[in-house]
Amino acid sequence: MEQQRAIIETSLTFFKVLGIHPLKTLRKIPVLCLISSHLILFALVCLRFFYEKITFGLISDTFESTFTIVHVLAKFITLVIIKPTIKKLFETTNTFWLGKTFQKEFRHEVDADLRTLGLLLRLFLFFVSIVIVTFAIRPIFDDTLAIHCYVPEFIPRAIFIVFNNAVFAVSAFAVGSFDMFVCVMVVLITVQFKILNYSILGLDLGKVVTENDEKLCQKKIKIIVDYHDFLDRYLAKVSSIVSPALLVYFTIAPIVLCFELFFMSKSSNFAEIAKSCVYILGIVIELFFFFCLPATYLMVQTQLMITTVYNSGWENCYFLSVRKSLIIMMQRMQKETLLTAGKMIKINLETCTNAFRMALSFYTSLQILDDKSRE
Repeated sequence: MEQQRAIIETSLTFFKVLGIHPLKTLRKIPVLCLISSHLILFALVCLRFFYEKITFGLISDTFESTFTIVHVLAKFITLVIIKPTIKKLFETTNTFWLGKTFQKEFRHEVDADLRTLGLLLRLFLFFVSIVIVTFAIRPIFDDTLAIHCYVPEFIPRAIFIVFNNAVFAVSAFAVGSFDMFVCVMVVLITVQFKILNYSILGLDLGKVVTENDEKLCQKKIKIIVDYHDFLDRYLAKVSSIVSPALLVYFTIAPIVLCFELFFMSKSSNFAEIAKSCVYILGIVIELFFFFCLPATYLMVQTQLMITTVYNSGWENCYFLSVRKSLIIMMQRMQKETLLTAGKMIKINLETCTNAFRMALSFYTSLQILDDKSRE
């Protein structure tokens, strides 16, 4: 349980900075400042069409910046809206089956899963910090903004650079907060399904030979079924509150990837190429490590439950009532347990592959349009 609490506390690191820590009072002024600053930046990005020469590169760059801001706002506003629900979800984790007695090997396996998750979160915090510092110092060397937009002439450039960097930093914090929350929730639920599978194997149906054994076995089956239903409802709740923001993200991510690949292929400036590489790396980390891989791990554990019940030795059980209970349990477990985006897109490794494939397809189309514009 201590390891789980430490993981949850790590995932809330950026929540504190943004003023939306679920266990504390919402800080309305920082929240309003963050939303308004992004809306101002969104307007400045669009103003480039009026104050700069319109080229294919400008259109691509503006669309990429616009999609990025929309993506950030979708995740941040979602976190603000679901703040009370996040608190309840984290409090409910105290009832998870982590304090139960397991065999030494299985306990080490569960602990290894939690340690891996904790390491991933710490590495991600380090990565986000490096990205923020890197983009913050860029204007010193090549006079390039972290987020490309129109710079009003009446504002000193140094002041505007500070504003632009501040918006970029809180954007990274907002995205990081959402990503870590989703990843932690999915992995913790997956570990619980893994423990549930272990508990099913522990029924030891071959040793149910007396009526007392049968009553005890029925009691264990009821506990397992009730806990499965609880986990199913818990995941459905998590999926429902993050689903809209995930739909926005999985719609925008291939487009942003496409534009960054396009900028990287056309640019000869090392700083611009490095920026595109960092963006691409960030999206790949989000897609693969924080969404698709944990969701696939969850799907595997839930699908394994029916096989686990079938392999629990039911055919060696003397009592017909126990065998009927197992059949009913398998029927209830046939329902798909998934993380979805907008209740339309099933999130798994195939989704990740499709996103990359779509990005490459868009990139090819952009290349063709760019070549035609030069003719």
